[in-house]
Amino acid sequence: TEAITYYEKFKRIATPLQLQNFEIDLNIQMCRNAVNLPDKSDRYLINDKKIVDEGQFLTLYQLDPLRDGKILVMTDEYKSVADKKKNEKQYLFLDPSSSKLYFSSRGIDGEQSSDLMLSIKKIKKWDKATKLKEANSKYDEINPTAAKDGKIIYFSAKSPQSMGGFDIFKMEYNAESGTYGKPENVGAPVNSPFDDFLYAS
Repeated sequence: TEAITYYEKFKRIATPLQLQNFEIDLNIQMCRNAVNLPDKSDRYLINDKKIVDEGQFLTLYQLDPLRDGKILVMTDEYKSVADKKKNEKQYLFLDPSSSKLYFSSRGIDGEQSSDLMLSIKKIKKWDKATKLKEANSKYDEINPTAAKDGKIIYFSAKSPQSMGGFDIFKMEYNAESGTYGKPENVGAPVNSPFDDFLYAS
């Protein structure tokens, strides 16, 4: 609540450009979420916490490719012109069946935020990637991964539902409708007041 007080004070004296650049309203909403989102410690067990250099980031995720899938650094083949200009570190997730590839992209012209994409392999060829529309918004959604059974997609997003910068969200697949449900913030202890970029189950 102290952070909200300071944001509100800044909001009263800031210029319109400062309010936009610093995303003051979004930050105030995230602070409120941090207070109100339920703690889900009973659902997620945190065994360890480490701080590593960005280059060692993927070494923390010891996944069995046949059981869990595989996290890979995105190659230029999957980057749009806008992605290449941004030069951000991006990741691909290959599901355990090696038939679904999840990633994020800013699109052709870079006018949009990062959206989640899915490409499906049919026989020996990958289909053109399509947007996971249920997850995407005007905010950034990045680093998608899938649960072992493929029914839950996890991803990182910075949105009005976050509790501090980028948070981990999930959405569940509905077999009857053939669509994903509304994204849900997984809450603490997975998410924190800091940026939480990637979750693998």
